[in-house]
Amino acid sequence: MNLKVNDTAKVLSGDDKGRTGKITKIFPKEGRALVDGLNTYRKHIKTQEGQNTGGVVTLSRPIRVSNLQLVCPACKKPTRINSSGTGKEKIRVCSKCKKPITTETKKNKKK
Repeated sequence: MNLKVNDTAKVLSGDDKGRTGKITKIFPKEGRALVDGLNTYRKHIKTQEGQNTGGVVTLSRPIRVSNLQLVCPACKKPTRINSSGTGKEKIRVCSKCKKPITTETKKNKKK
């Protein structure tokens, strides 16, 4: 799978076609990705004891990865991904501007 968490992706088909958002979670076995603010639905929640009041909540659903395309952080255009390098040192490269694609990931700090 070429998409990673914190990448910006553009939706290619469906109700949200043309919109972009940040990938918050990836489900590789299902071939889906959760994009913040896209593919939303409204859920009615009852009031429960010890929790907040009930109401209508807007939630995001995962989108198939085949309906997403990466937006290059350098040229800001939707692009395909090429890879360069060998072995464990492969990096993702934008096919339009030929610059490496880097994502900011949070690494767990050990105490």
